[in-house]
Amino acid sequence: MTATRPAREGRTLVGPADLVTLDGGSPEATTPAPNRASWARRHVRALTAGSLGLVGLLVLALVVGGGDPDPAASELNGAGPLVSWGVPISRLAARVAALGTVGTLLFAAVLLPGPRQALPAASRRALHAASLWAGAWAGATALNAVFTVSDLVGVPPTALTSSSVQIFLTDVSAGRAALVVLAAAGFLTLAARRCTGTGSAALLLVVALSGLVVPAVLTGHSSAADDHVLAVTNLSVHVVGAAVWVGGLIALLVHGRGREDLAPAATRFSVVALACFLATGASGLLAAWLVLGGSTDVLSALTGTGYGWLLIAKTAGLAALGLFGWHHRRRTLLALRAGRRRAFRRFAVGEAVVMLATITVAVALSASPRLRRTPRRRRRSQARRKRSRGPRRPPNRASRTWPDTTTGTCRSPC
Repeated sequence: MTATRPAREGRTLVGPADLVTLDGGSPEATTPAPNRASWARRHVRALTAGSLGLVGLLVLALVVGGGDPDPAASELNGAGPLVSWGVPISRLAARVAALGTVGTLLFAAVLLPGPRQALPAASRRALHAASLWAGAWAGATALNAVFTVSDLVGVPPTALTSSSVQIFLTDVSAGRAALVVLAAAGFLTLAARRCTGTGSAALLLVVALSGLVVPAVLTGHSSAADDHVLAVTNLSVHVVGAAVWVGGLIALLVHGRGREDLAPAATRFSVVALACFLATGASGLLAAWLVLGGSTDVLSALTGTGYGWLLIAKTAGLAALGLFGWHHRRRTLLALRAGRRRAFRRFAVGEAVVMLATITVAVALSASPRLRRTPRRRRRSQARRKRSRGPRRPPNRASRTWPDTTTGTCRSPC
């Protein structure tokens, strides 16, 4: 007879049937089955609290920036307040899903490539998650498109006609941007599950970044800027840098769980994050300069408008993320290489929270009324009119000439 040792007080004996192995491999990273339910509940609660927190921050930022729906206008608009608020909230959901798609593809293609272009198990899991993220991206984009056209037409989504939707998708820049995103996200949803190599994963990453850049160029503030080419190029750099940076960190936290995966992936991501920080910061400063128009009274332009305060909040978030990165390079990466993963993960979770809050402010910033400033050509013409003699009428936009009241003739502007 074989005597069995009694369980120590405070411990629970767990049999082989209650152990769950990761990837079907050895039971070196096993988790008791009863703990899986509590683990899932904790993560669901954390995800719910995080989502509600981001929505609350978005509402607050919209109120500060002046992009919140007007209650009086919502009553006059037949679409209702649900549609008016659904537009920015669904836009935020689409942005977060896009970041998840870009981050998981970056993890599979760049942060953790396998030998001889083969994808390791962690990269294959990331590609499977990228397919789910892309599906969520497509769904949130479709919902945002429905809310947008409903808000433009002034009817509830259930009362939309096929002709109004067709006009929105073909003649409105926001509709064309939605088509681009739906095409890119739909392709990624199907292709990511069938991806087997590093090269194809990198190609999918390019497709995902294109799905982010094209809508931002078509519908962002840069589309109406005076220096159009410079503004569009700068916005593209800003969007790509922010997406790779934020999405890469989230994917690193979620998919870099193994001891053999986290350290090399975090080291590679540190180099990528530094480049993204410099690109995002430089392009953000240039975008702010273009919005302000080189005004000498920058302080009053920033602190005197809600748009300016959101711009300050976004800049402060970027500066805080720079300090996070400096701490990573000085402390947590060294601890991670020494085998202390907990310190790195805790600090990286805090960094991810600040990143998502900054992204939320950026979404509210894009929906807020832009700072109004006089275009450069108009400022020059106004200065010439002040120096010239005789009264001048406003510019005749139809003929692009100014009527000269002193001689009765017209002269073309310089």
